[in-house]
Amino acid sequence: VLDPDDGSLLALASLPQYDPRRFVGGISRRDFARYANHPGKPLLHRAVQSAYPPGSTWKPFTALAGLEAGTITATSTYSCPGSFTIGDYTKRDWTPRGHGAVGLTDSLRLSCDVYYYNLGAQLGLTERAQEERGEKVDERMQATARGFGFGREPAIDLPYGVQGTVPTREWRRRFWEQNKKTYCAGSGALYRELCTDGWRWQGGDNLNVAIGQGDLQVSPLQLAIGYGALANGGTVYRPHVGRAVLDPVTGRELRRVRPRVAGVAEVPAGALDAVGQGLATVPTGGTAASAFAGFPLDRFPVAGKTGTADLPPQAPFAWFASWAPVADPEYVVVVMVEQGGHGGESAAPV
Repeated sequence: VLDPDDGSLLALASLPQYDPRRFVGGISRRDFARYANHPGKPLLHRAVQSAYPPGSTWKPFTALAGLEAGTITATSTYSCPGSFTIGDYTKRDWTPRGHGAVGLTDSLRLSCDVYYYNLGAQLGLTERAQEERGEKVDERMQATARGFGFGREPAIDLPYGVQGTVPTREWRRRFWEQNKKTYCAGSGALYRELCTDGWRWQGGDNLNVAIGQGDLQVSPLQLAIGYGALANGGTVYRPHVGRAVLDPVTGRELRRVRPRVAGVAEVPAGALDAVGQGLATVPTGGTAASAFAGFPLDRFPVAGKTGTADLPPQAPFAWFASWAPVADPEYVVVVMVEQGGHGGESAAPV
């Protein structure tokens, strides 16, 4: 739970947890072994130290990339028949019956994958043309993501925060060079393909990034920072847990921790409002509607987005990212449930 106006963390939790009192004066070997060997990894602070594909909670940032590039407008529509084919590869929407003609608001309300496959593919065509002309490739989705603080370690007053991964062509080549020996030692057709062409950025990579899947990874903290910027108009704050430094003897306040700006996302005028209007429909009549049944949305309106991240062979990881009240945000709340299934079923109710 983050205050979008200054980056202060009002709540920060990771489960399963450990008892910090066990460490006071030195933890026993028995207790440490119990924590270290626990299958739930209680010593891992998932909110800060782990990164995962964000699933559909990522779609607002893809939409902003499309708006900035001029690929879409707030009223543009794509037809969603339930699938999208690129080359000889077909990607399915989360609902096989599709959604019909979908604009920006409904793409967020219904979490339409095909809308974002189309957008990612169109941005990819621009990038491919730039490559063929020998120009620097304008990786618009990745540039927008970096503008909202993704792909770098948050400057938080806690140790071991992860930087996550915003995959780019340069990143793909580095990853391939590090793993080429493994690929080339394999005997299967996939290994042979990766051995020779694994460095190439393919059209399917853009589709994966567009819906928050594949190699893209963020921590729950990073997603909260990003949604904080969505909520406050584009300012990316450095997150902080500490409120003040006190004298250990007298308790007198020596220094107040002041908000610090890490960056400002550059987005077109009206783009954040358009995305925010779409996110406000998710709890009222979208993929989070069942979770918010009975919640006083008339008095405390919420903007949010469900996410379901595929990490086979595990069950999908469930996300919900949100802020409230919609018009005057005071809280950003991000929930991630490992192997929790659909974001609307397990993360949004939290």
